[in-house]
Amino acid sequence: MKTAIIELEEGSLTLTIARLHKKTPVIHTCFRMPLSDIHGVVLANTLKALVAEIPEDFGTVHVLLGERRMHHFVSQVPVMQVEDLQAFVTREAMRVAGLQTGTELLAVARFRKRLSGRRMLVATTVLPKNVWEPLAKAFAESGIKVASLHSIEDGLAAALGREHPERTAVMEQSANKARFVLVDNGGVAQVRRFIVPGMDSSDGDTSVLAAQLAMEVPRTLDYLKEINCPPPTALVVSHRVRVEPSDLEMFKGEVAACSQYGHGCKLEDGQAVPGMATLGLLRQLSAGRMPPSLTAGISVVLPTSPMAWVAAAAAVVIGFACGALATVKQGEVGGMQAQLNTTRLETERLEREIQALASPSPDEIAASPEQIRLGGILAGRRPFSRLLATMCATVPKGVLLEDVQFTADDRVQVTGIVEGESRLASLLALSAMATQMRAIEFLAGDGKEDVAEVEGGQHRMRFKFTMNWRHS
Repeated sequence: MKTAIIELEEGSLTLTIARLHKKTPVIHTCFRMPLSDIHGVVLANTLKALVAEIPEDFGTVHVLLGERRMHHFVSQVPVMQVEDLQAFVTREAMRVAGLQTGTELLAVARFRKRLSGRRMLVATTVLPKNVWEPLAKAFAESGIKVASLHSIEDGLAAALGREHPERTAVMEQSANKARFVLVDNGGVAQVRRFIVPGMDSSDGDTSVLAAQLAMEVPRTLDYLKEINCPPPTALVVSHRVRVEPSDLEMFKGEVAACSQYGHGCKLEDGQAVPGMATLGLLRQLSAGRMPPSLTAGISVVLPTSPMAWVAAAAAVVIGFACGALATVKQGEVGGMQAQLNTTRLETERLEREIQALASPSPDEIAASPEQIRLGGILAGRRPFSRLLATMCATVPKGVLLEDVQFTADDRVQVTGIVEGESRLASLLALSAMATQMRAIEFLAGDGKEDVAEVEGGQHRMRFKFTMNWRHS
């Protein structure tokens, strides 16, 4: 059975057709093509050309989408029913995506881990519906049916195996961007993107990319510390990141365990290795674990309750025993009754153990004087003038602030231009600006930093930082 996956993001489109096997997928077709715009007629024309050039019938595809308006977050919530969790996810997704109603978004929330104190870890992926609708229209016009929609970041998380720690960072490169994805128990917790030399560069020198990553990775780890996010205990670098094995040693100074990803797939003659996200989705499909699709609207995936498993198992055992009782001889009834009693006692024991595991444990943490003081500030009016004064006083050389916007959903958006004597000087000034912004105590960063080079401007870049007012 062949499966088609399209990895779509700004700047490139990658089509992979593979045969699924339980252990190792076989890559039959894999090629990547540049894409100037993933919206409008450009995508539709590209898909139509794709259908015309590929002789195989791949009318149904799975789509991995990389979009800057895709949001990921993990939440620790009390154990609750599916309906209550769906209401919580809808509220959080609306807040994170800046939407007014739940009908405007697509979201998938998945249970990742059971925690102490009757809590659980839930990972959520959110995409505004108006982002996907024009893309879906382009697929429909080209005659391609979309079987499922997922984020590239979720695909990267799925590519990790059981041998990786619970908190592992993944670094992937595509087009002229690199992704740093922090994975917490299989769910995407944080995503950082930064500009790097393009994959299609004809220059075989990897020193520029290595130098860029040597600067960006420590910055990202510092950012995680500033937002009180536990750092990863391991870093997995994708096979598409063009660095030498010796370059991985420089990352070990930041993360103890650092390794290159081994794709482990079989390639037919002349085929390229797909991206790590595609391999992650193929891995799930090969194992028969179809991940929930964003096209389903707002969906919540919870595991079956352990009590339900115990009750179902007990019902099967007791039902089997009762059926056997109706056919055995009268002299065997006593023995079967003893087996029933044993089964009932074992069921009660399992129920007691599960209840003991789910019992709450107090883990209250007393607030520090600094937290109390900061809480008093944030409980009152927003200190707008103080924020503006702080930002203006800490703007590094070469940075020009253009606009500061305050939104109704407690967001602060700062845009501006940075220009230095060289590309490195511009990046250093941008890094200093980001560090100063995250140092403001009554703001909390959400990891959304958009940076783009200004066309025609030498060593000039435009940036937009998105922050949130802290509530505690």
